[in-house]
Amino acid sequence: MPYLLPRNRASTSLILVGSFGRLSYLEACSVLGPWLKSCTVPCEGIIAVELSGHQPVRLQRLSGVYKIAIRLGAFSDEAELAGKLRETFDEAYSHANFSVSLYGSPVDEYSGVASTVLGALRRAGLKKANMLRPDRGSELRAEQILSRNAVDLVVFGGGGEEGYQAGATWYVPDAKEMRLRTKERPVPSPEISMSPRLAGTLVNLAGLQEGQTLLDPFCGSGTILMEALLRGIGCIGVDSDPARVRHARQNIGWLLGKYGPRKAGWDVRTGDARSVHETLGASRVDAVVTEPVLLPKFTALPTKERAETAAEAALDTYMAALRSVRRVLKPGGRAVIVVPVIRTAEGGEISLAFTDPQELGLKEYQPDPWPRVGYPVRMASESTRWIRRGVYVFEVV
Repeated sequence: MPYLLPRNRASTSLILVGSFGRLSYLEACSVLGPWLKSCTVPCEGIIAVELSGHQPVRLQRLSGVYKIAIRLGAFSDEAELAGKLRETFDEAYSHANFSVSLYGSPVDEYSGVASTVLGALRRAGLKKANMLRPDRGSELRAEQILSRNAVDLVVFGGGGEEGYQAGATWYVPDAKEMRLRTKERPVPSPEISMSPRLAGTLVNLAGLQEGQTLLDPFCGSGTILMEALLRGIGCIGVDSDPARVRHARQNIGWLLGKYGPRKAGWDVRTGDARSVHETLGASRVDAVVTEPVLLPKFTALPTKERAETAAEAALDTYMAALRSVRRVLKPGGRAVIVVPVIRTAEGGEISLAFTDPQELGLKEYQPDPWPRVGYPVRMASESTRWIRRGVYVFEVV
């Protein structure tokens, strides 16, 4: 596994760098919840957590986090940072490659921060340490850290009396395996499927344990089902298109051949999400995780009127499906649902919004007592042009 610092280095004060903004924050709250002493979002992309104990296994389950750093604390100048670096890095790192990744501050501050870090490394006695700089922007991505064998320092904040905060990257997940699951499976279906990283994040938001069962009533080519199986979670997929049901079965068969048989069972069936309770019969599930693909294909930015018409038509199907899946959800279960956010030609956005989920016996999941989120939760840094994603997480009341 890609550990940048010794694997057994224990720490309960950590910085998580998230892939999906507030969605990654919700995932951290869901996965780490029982062990969280605090969880905050000091700036976009950064999640600061305090744990009641070192939890390496739980941390590695986070799919929407691509860096985990040991928190070093605040600094305002070279001397203050040098003391923190001296406590963390001994002379074994004297010839190491170091890098700085800056978050929550303007890009034009990067050079000054990097110079401060380099000066602090020298003061800390690491006089031959080499400073690597990103090819562009103000962050060395996880893949670059591994390929360039760098010790990455996460820095965020800046300005005001508190100054900057720093952390030393301890662990990055294996993104190569995620890419292979996208490229090598028999039926990629890039036009309708999501990335394994996002699918894994949504599965984690369901709050399931090994041996429980997840339902995807719009399963498509099975990306969500595959990520559930890898976590030891049983799954049921339903889709109205027999071809997609066949594709999902092919992809799951490939997954089991590559990674070995899973303890959890699975089933993929043809059926209508609006009457999925009839398809499942007496079966009940612990969570629902799904992304319906119900909008027409836009070849250009739609007008506000056209976007509203498309969203209203989709909402009818969403609500019918939600009523049906509510009938198969066990008490305490969650429903994690992706909705479209449509950019318009007028420059605004139309978001599909559920009017009154409480009438179905559902409530929005909030990570009490940590900061609340507004729904739908938007994902940061999406590259799609006209339709972006928002996410709802409901709990059975």
